Parts: sequence; C-alpha cells; structure tokens
Amino acid sequence: MLRRLWSLLPAVALAACGGARESEKPAASAADRLCAAGERLLGDRLGPELSAVVNRQPIADPAPAPPEAEGEAAAPPPLACALVYTQVAEESVAEDLPPEEVVDAGMDQQLAVVVPGADGKPSLHPVNPSDKSPGPVMLTLSVQDVLADGRPTLVVQEDRTSEGQSWRGLRLFTFPGQGSAPREILDEELRVKTPEGLDMVAQWQTASMGDRRAIVVEGAGTKRIYTWDASNNRFQFDEAATAQVNPKPPPPPEQPPAAAAEDVPAPAPAAPAKKDKKSKKGGKKADEKPADAPIQIPLP
Repeated sequence: MLRRLWSLLPAVALAACGGARESEKPAASAADRLCAAGERLLGDRLGPELSAVVNRQPIADPAPAPPEAEGEAAAPPPLACALVYTQVAEESVAEDLPPEEVVDAGMDQQLAVVVPGADGKPSLHPVNPSDKSPGPVMLTLSVQDVLADGRPTLVVQEDRTSEGQSWRGLRLFTFPGQGSAPREILDEELRVKTPEGLDMVAQWQTASMGDRRAIVVEGAGTKRIYTWDASNNRFQFDEAATAQVNPKPPPPPEQPPAAAAEDVPAPAPAAPAKKDKKSKKGGKKADEKPADAPIQIPLP
C-alpha cells in the first residue's frame, strides 16, 4: 500500500506543476481573438476549398484605449486582421482525392481582412486578386504609416517568378474606421523602364513632395512618382513629377549637313527625239496626205 502511495506522488506533483503552467499562460489578446475569428469565418465561407492560413497580420487601432485598471493602460483594440491563405482547386475537392494527390495550381496566395463590427461581431472581407498580377503570387504583409497621418496602412507586396522572369506588385489599403471594409489606395506594378528600353523590377519608398505624400518607385536610376489625390483618396501616377526627376533621354545623333547647290551634279541632257524612218529627208512626212488637185472641166 505504501509503495502504491509513493508511486502516485510523482504523478500528482507533475499534474500540479502542469496546472500551474496552464494558469500562468497569458490570455489571448484582442488581436489574436480577432484573427482567430477571421480564420473561422474564412473556413465557414470556403469549406473544404480552404487549404491553409499561412500568415496573419494584426492591425492596431491608433486611438488610445481606456485603461483596464487604475494606473494600467490597456493595449489598443485591433482595427483589423489581414489573413493570407491558400485555396485548393475546386475540381480537386469535387473529385475527393486524398491529400497527397491533390494538385493545387501554383498554391496561389490570397488575401482576406476581418474587421470588428459595431455590434462586436467580426465581419470578413475577401480581397479580389490584383488585375495587374500575371498569375499566382506570393504575398508579404506589413503595416506602415504611409500617409503620415497617424493611421496604419496595410502594405501588400506581391511576388512571382516564372520561367526565369520576375514580377512584383504593390497594393496599399487603409481602414476608414471601426467596422469599415479596407479601402485600396494603390495597386501598381513595381516596374520601371530604363532610357535604354529595359523593364526592371523596382523598389519603393514613401516621400513628401510639397504638401502631398508620394510613393517613389525606383530601379536602375529610373523613378516613377505616385502622388496623393485627395479628391479620389488614392495615389495617382504623376507624369509631371516623374518627368522632372528622371534624366532626359539623349538627343538623337546629328544628321550630316545637306550638300550645297553647286556641288550637286547637273542632270544629264535629254536624248534628242528620233525621226521617223518612213519620212524622206526634206520631203513630206509619210503620214501627211497630199492636197487635193483642182478639177478641170472641158469647155464646149
């Protein structure tokens, strides 16, 4: 009996330690709960076509949150959570193939954003693929204050490499307010054309041009400028600013001067017209008809 009691003591001690560790785990943050709710909504929407959620990006609300307790500030509430997911081809689901035989067309990564509603219930907003992307892309997410207004901007970089050719795109999204769907403010290729006519994959950065915010896309010394258009709430391509910052193309090569008039050879004289062989020298021409002879009437 004593042996049995002694053998149970280690198990009881381990259970007590394990229970302490569980109690010490921090509670899930509001951002984690929102992202988890978004994954559940995405699974309900796509069903077996959802392959996996490969990345999630919480987006914090910059508005100060009320303190949880006296002298203790609460974490800012989440404004949204961006989810990157892959989707199984619909025909593969219909055929009910085993996982090892499912062929996904490029494992295209797609984007969805979940936002908390005014009633506290989260809502899911799938984002359509960019019209500019040439096909399946890999997505990289980050958050920046692109407009320098204290509000977060979701930055989505798209990358694709196929048959040795690289492509890159940039999409920017803002969040007008609590419970609002994301608003796209830029969707462009990160590509520039050099003065030599070559297409180059480019990098981007934010800047200020006068009183307007700008996105500068640069590669191989060539730049494209997109400035903020407050009337449309979007970044627009600025042709004038782009022409101002880029070097002008080299002028065309000079043509040799035209030859002077006296250096131009005179045209050869025209050959004399040939005479008709049928005409006799000094006589009438063959095609000329003789004049009619006078008619003589004999007198009686």
